[in-house]
Amino acid sequence: MKVGLLGDLFLSGQYGDWPQEDCATVLSGLRGLLAGNDINIANFEGVVFDEPEPPPGQDKILLPVQAAFVGAMALAGIDVVSLSNNHVLDWGARGLQETTKHLSAAGVGSFGAGQSIDEAAQLELRD
Repeated sequence: MKVGLLGDLFLSGQYGDWPQEDCATVLSGLRGLLAGNDINIANFEGVVFDEPEPPPGQDKILLPVQAAFVGAMALAGIDVVSLSNNHVLDWGARGLQETTKHLSAAGVGSFGAGQSIDEAAQLELRD
């Protein structure tokens, strides 16, 4: 089995200042590099959430990601992402729930975070 391991995967600007480039175009170069692998795993460094304004009292750097980026990751060949990082709760439990919803809808598996410790320990894979 050939496994592709990628580091932090993120494309956005702080508080919803999205890049002008199309997400799929930006990630298109990865497809050829990852195509020969049986599975590709990356760290998803951000939160898919429709409220770009920071939650009240939030004073750290937040990493919002537009939903289109998740579909672009799938098209580029990313199969599974780790959510176990310091930005997974930037928008609290609601942000985590939205993120996992978008990942699941795009067919990208996830692990490392969840609504419970048992859920966080499970690896969700899609065919």
